[in-house]
Amino acid sequence: MSKKAIYTLIYALITLIGGAMGYIKAGSIPSLVASSISGTLLLIFTVASMRNKPWGTYAALTLGFMLTGFFSFRLMTNPGIPAIAMTVVSSLYIYLTAREMFANQPSPSPCVLKVKSPCDAVDVKDLSCKK
Repeated sequence: MSKKAIYTLIYALITLIGGAMGYIKAGSIPSLVASSISGTLLLIFTVASMRNKPWGTYAALTLGFMLTGFFSFRLMTNPGIPAIAMTVVSSLYIYLTAREMFANQPSPSPCVLKVKSPCDAVDVKDLSCKK
């Protein structure tokens, strides 16, 4: 299982547990419903990511951005532990997953443009690519 899938699975479980805790502590049915929908979608995206489907990771990141936005707004209007926790967890998920996505990108081309001085005109003969 890839790190991206593991991060998404952990994020899904935290989302589901957070909604259940909101329902148990405050009797919040909207919290339970929203976390159930978000958590289930994240579990579906985890399975897709485990099967090497790139859309699973992209969809999970999109949902992560949406949840970060929602809880950031909620943090400004109704500060509390759930909003702080989900903002931090969502932001951490986005960071870790994006870092993992871009860690496998190829390095920039090793081609180098040689110019003798900033005032010299670039000549096609001065272009070289070291491999």
